[in-house]
Amino acid sequence: MKKAAVKFLLGAACLILGIGMVAVSHGTAGMADVKDNVQAIADALAKGDTAGAEKMAAELAKGSSVEDVMHLFGLRKAAKAKGYGVGDAPGKITPDGIEAKILNFSKKAPAKAAVSKDGQALVTMAYRTAAIAEFAIKKAPEKDMPGKKAADWKMWAGEMKTSALDLASALKDQDPAKIKTTASKLSSSCSNCHGVFRD
Repeated sequence: MKKAAVKFLLGAACLILGIGMVAVSHGTAGMADVKDNVQAIADALAKGDTAGAEKMAAELAKGSSVEDVMHLFGLRKAAKAKGYGVGDAPGKITPDGIEAKILNFSKKAPAKAAVSKDGQALVTMAYRTAAIAEFAIKKAPEKDMPGKKAADWKMWAGEMKTSALDLASALKDQDPAKIKTTASKLSSSCSNCHGVFRD
């Protein structure tokens, strides 16, 4: 009887452990899917495929939370490594986070040599930002809330997308002054939206 009870308890423990492992791996796969989907939207925008980007963003908005997608702006080492970072290699470009890099650009025009050196990684960062903005447009509230208008959400998300695409263009041109100007507009649209909608 005791042996049977021990076997039962061990079996139950293994089952619980197995369920936990499935849950953890599902969560990891889910975040990887979000990154892949946002990248696909970014690639479409980089090719000028606005309709394709909008369609993919609408699909992503149906099954992903604002929090999961916005985590991609964070530092690569923070938020349980959910952030894209900047560039392929962790820490090679600093700060290694989209939001932090855009804030830096908005405060001080980068050196042209640095933009030339990290060019493609920075352009990719800008298109990823535009992709997240496209998602945000599709994820707008369906109706107004007290002190929060759905139209304002869409307006700021639209400004964010436009500024991010302008930033991509400025980075391609390697124009430090234009990079600073567009990064400032991008940062302002994010700040304005967060000031009203972020809890």
